[in-house]
Amino acid sequence: MPSDTTPDAWLVRPKSPETQGPGRYDASAWHYTNATGLTGIINGGVLWACSTGGLNDSEEVFFGIEELSRLWDRVKLTVVDGAPTKELDTWLADIARRAATREVLVVCACADGDSLLHWQTYARIDEGYAIEFSPTAEFKLQGTEATPDLFQPDDVPAIFWRDVTYGEKDPKWDWQYWDPTRRLIEGALDAFSSARAGRVTDESLMLDLLDRQYLALVYAYKHGGFEPEHEKRLIVVKPPFDGFTTDRATRYGPAQRALLVPVEQSDPETYSVRGTYQLPILSVQLAPRNPEGDEERVRTLLENAGYPSVPVHRSGTPIR
Repeated sequence: MPSDTTPDAWLVRPKSPETQGPGRYDASAWHYTNATGLTGIINGGVLWACSTGGLNDSEEVFFGIEELSRLWDRVKLTVVDGAPTKELDTWLADIARRAATREVLVVCACADGDSLLHWQTYARIDEGYAIEFSPTAEFKLQGTEATPDLFQPDDVPAIFWRDVTYGEKDPKWDWQYWDPTRRLIEGALDAFSSARAGRVTDESLMLDLLDRQYLALVYAYKHGGFEPEHEKRLIVVKPPFDGFTTDRATRYGPAQRALLVPVEQSDPETYSVRGTYQLPILSVQLAPRNPEGDEERVRTLLENAGYPSVPVHRSGTPIR
């Protein structure tokens, strides 16, 4: 039986050469917002994740569910002998029925820092901003005043900027070991193999961690018609207990939101104690028709909040 720590333990590596594919994993995450959002993010030092029920495309999870199911039907034909495929079939069918009932919160961004579509849709061309975040930053869910700790020191999956996959995913496309889809399938096969062998002491915890990985993945799939958005997302599954979300009203109905704070990956204490770290802001871009003098106002805002070296630029996209 394959070792739990051996790459490609269950899935047969495709014969065709692996390629990076059209992913944007190294691209910055540009969050488009208005003046109020810019001020709140810079002064607050946190990002607000909104539940997907408050988004304009809240039904998109069903596309991700169907896409992952379709992909697994193709991939399972290549697994090695002895893989727990029946257990994975059962789990995928079960979590697919439950996925839409679990609260998932996201922060949306774009891999393009000067997108006319985003200026027109998510900001304003005369009062809009695109905040550039480092693509390698990791975040944690911050509790409210009643629950001030960071959520789950061993939270799985880690909260980082994920590229959205548009349309159908080819099993041979971007199929490196670290690819989120591959890691989910490999990890689930490992988990069910361990459970079959009696090595799992808490199966309910195992299933909850797998469910979280699954939900974070299916919310990173979107229909191909959305591809011009070039979206990146921070995705977090609501904890199973109170103290980490608050209610808010949106134009699409009531929703919840939660605070995300950056953590220093090199400091293990940030996984177990409360701590707020400076947001990994790389630059700020102004919309094409922002008023004259706005660059200086934004620079002052950044300096006063502790970001003296963050550059500020104006969009070069012409607007008629």
